[in-house]
Order: sequence, then C-alpha cells, then structure tokens
Amino acid sequence: MEKINSSDLCLKHKKNVNFTSNESPVVASILFRRRLIAGDESQFFFKLPFGQITSPYILKHMSKSVKRIYKAVSMAEKILIFGDYDSDGATSVSILYDFFKKIGADVSWFIPDRKKDAYGLSAEIVAGQFRNKDIDLIITVDCGINSVQGVQLAAEYGIDVIITDHHEVPADLPKAFAIINPKQKDCMSQLDHLAGVGLAYYLAMALTYYFRQKGFWDKFLEPDLMEYCDIFAIGTLADLVPVKGDNKNMLNFGYKMIKSVERRAGIQAMIDECGFDIINGNVIDVTSNLVKRFQVAGRVCHANIIVDLLTTEDVFKAAKIAKELNSYYIKWKNEQERIVFDVCEYFKKHPDETIKNTIVLWNKSWHEGVLGKAASFLADKFDKPVVLISNKNVLAKGSARSVKGFNLFQLLADNNCAKYLKEFGGHAMAAGIVCESNNMVKFRNEFEIAVTNEIEKHYVLMHKITDFKFRGRKPCENRSFGLS
Repeated sequence: MEKINSSDLCLKHKKNVNFTSNESPVVASILFRRRLIAGDESQFFFKLPFGQITSPYILKHMSKSVKRIYKAVSMAEKILIFGDYDSDGATSVSILYDFFKKIGADVSWFIPDRKKDAYGLSAEIVAGQFRNKDIDLIITVDCGINSVQGVQLAAEYGIDVIITDHHEVPADLPKAFAIINPKQKDCMSQLDHLAGVGLAYYLAMALTYYFRQKGFWDKFLEPDLMEYCDIFAIGTLADLVPVKGDNKNMLNFGYKMIKSVERRAGIQAMIDECGFDIINGNVIDVTSNLVKRFQVAGRVCHANIIVDLLTTEDVFKAAKIAKELNSYYIKWKNEQERIVFDVCEYFKKHPDETIKNTIVLWNKSWHEGVLGKAASFLADKFDKPVVLISNKNVLAKGSARSVKGFNLFQLLADNNCAKYLKEFGGHAMAAGIVCESNNMVKFRNEFEIAVTNEIEKHYVLMHKITDFKFRGRKPCENRSFGLS
C-alpha cells in the first residue's frame, strides 16, 4: 500500500479534511513539522493571500495560549490587553483589542504612562489598576518578559497572564501561564525578527484558525485579518526591526492597505491632516512619514491616542485625533533638534570627549519622550552607541541606541553596567534604562569600557577593524543636522 505523506494528503483532499475537536494529526503535522506554509495552504488555513508565511503554531506556547483564550471568550471571562507605551505596543493593542471586540469578547486594554509608571507589567500597576477588577486573563503585547513580580502578583489575584514579547529573554522568566517570545532558546520558530505587533498579528491568525475549527464562526462573523496589515506595517516600521522574511512579505500587503481607497478612518485622517498625496505619491514614503508621527505618541503625550485613532470608525473623531497627534509631532521635532544641538555644543566645549567610543550624556531639561529618536539620530550620524538621559528626577530615565556590531542588551546585561542601573530592557539595537542620578557617571564609565572591550575582541579576531569606522571621528564634525 502506498504511503502518503500527511501534508500531501491534506493538500490533495482539502475539502474532506475531518478535524477533531482539538487539532487533527494532519493539521498538526503541517503546522508543527513544517515551518513554512505555502500560498495555497495559507488560503486554506488562515484565508490570507500571502505567498508564503510561517505558521504561527510553531511559536512556543502558541497552541496553549490559543486554547486558554478560546476558553476565556467562550466563558465570557474578562480579558485585558496590556501594552507597552511605545508605538509598537500601541499598534499591538490596537490589533488584538479590535479583534476581540469584533468577536464579542469582554475585553479592555491598558497602556502605562511613560512619565509616571514603571516599564512593563509591574507589581505597582497590577496592584493599583487590576486588583478587584474581576479580570480573568491578561495578555501582554510588546512587553512582559521581564515582569517577574507583576506576573507573580497577578497570579496571587487569580489572574492568568499570557506574555507576548519580542525583547531579549532574561535568565529569570516570569511564571506566566504561557510565554510567546521567539527569542526563547527552545523556540524553533526563527521569527525573532518580528516586532511586538507581528506577534500580536500571529496570535490573531492562530486564534482565527482555532476558532474556525471549533465552529465559532458559525455564530460570529469571522474577522478579516487583511484589515490589520496596515497596523502591522506601522508598528513594524516604527520598531526598526529587520525588514526580512514574513515582515517583508506582510509589509507589502500593509502598503497596499494604506494605498487602497478603503483605508481605515484613522489612517485617512492622518493623511488628510498632514497633506500627504497618497494617490500620486510613493506609498512607502507616506507610510514612513505616518510612522514618524505615531512614534511621537507615548513619548510627548500618551500612547492611548494611537489605539483611539486606529480603532475608531468615526471619521470626525479620527480627524480630531489626527490633528492633535500632528501638533504633538511638530513640538516633538523641535525638541529633538534642540537635544542634538545641545550634544554638539557639549562636544565643542569638551573636544577631548570626542575620542571616546560611546556617547553618554544627560540633561535635566531634556524631555525623556524624545531621547530615543535623538539617540537614534546621533548613533546613525556618529557610528557609535549612544545613551541620552533625562535626570530631572532622582530616578533618571534614558534611551540607548546602538550601531552594527554591538548588541546593546548584552552590553547592558553582561557587564558591570547592570549594577548601576535600576531597570533596563530592550533588544540589540535599542534599550531603555532607569538609574539613580548619583550612579550616572559610574554607568557612563562602565559602558565605555564595555564597548571598548567589544572593539578589542573584534580586533583580535579580525586583525583589523572594518565595522567600527567611528573611532577617531569627532562628533558633529562636518555633519548636517537636517531632521525630517
């Protein structure tokens, strides 16, 4: 008797596949044994027109998470989407909140205040915001991987936590119900290039498929996941993750959604407010300019504005929000230029500092919400890791940006830098830090040592430095500081 491969069987007899109440062996074989789903299969399983896409079920704990969420929706449990306060976190919240609302779930969302709250799902936020709220399930997006105490306290309150996060994985993991993070060592998904919004989209994709097998869409209208590709594009570009693999594939569909005449109300309102020519202009340029404005939210105002803008269907409300967001962008751009000017003025007065391999500076007048973009600009211009800190409070907050060849998170975690930091989190190219003001000088010295050691390691291995052109270059020398 001819032995037929299970994946071949499914492809040959799509209409006759008999799914069990959970997951059939045939589907499990395709989704778990095969990392990539071809175009016709993506149509069959997820009703998406992608040429090739990675199965969401290959992510560790995805199946476990989907089943818990299905129970929560079916039992009318209270679900809370908890997002990071940047544009990636807010776009992630937007996708899942809109998805759950459309399927009739009892769902709410919460994004911390960058200026007042600690990073991530902290114990303070859990105690102050979620105690006695009868919340049954918290789903974090773009954060949570470092929230050991917050997750523990939530468990004490009887709240299950599912973490979705793409940031670097610490040694001490939270004891959550499930953790979806492609950077976990035993996660074989190879999806570590996804931003938080990408993981949120993949979760929605997996939920859509599982709910279909449960017959859920016989009672509710199945959400069209293509409608979220524009949000996926904005969040992905905003978080500066690599444009490759699934990111590149889905970004193209995101551009098509933004270019289409049936774009969402919030996107249309921003295009109108900013005067972008989406019909005759380059959609990639328009999207990039939209992203710059979304990156402002949560930095000089509150990231709630992003969720409100992307989930409303009221064109008048969208227009009002778009006007407010664009005004914040103009103020933010001016503040960014001021910070760059301050840095240049510092080096004019302290030319001996230009020979260092890092830039670590602080100022009490700098707005902490603008530091990340200013640091990114300076790192790109000077080809060296940059940390900018606002030290107006006892606990100073800063943003760090790196360049090719330096894993920023590892530099902070694996060296003496960490002992002078109260908190830190991020990934290879970007990080946020919190430190006591009296430790800033010590941190600056240790960070310089850490980067210098990395350079020397590369020098020993390569006999010459090819990727570190910045050595000896003087910051602000023969540079143009025009900011877009």
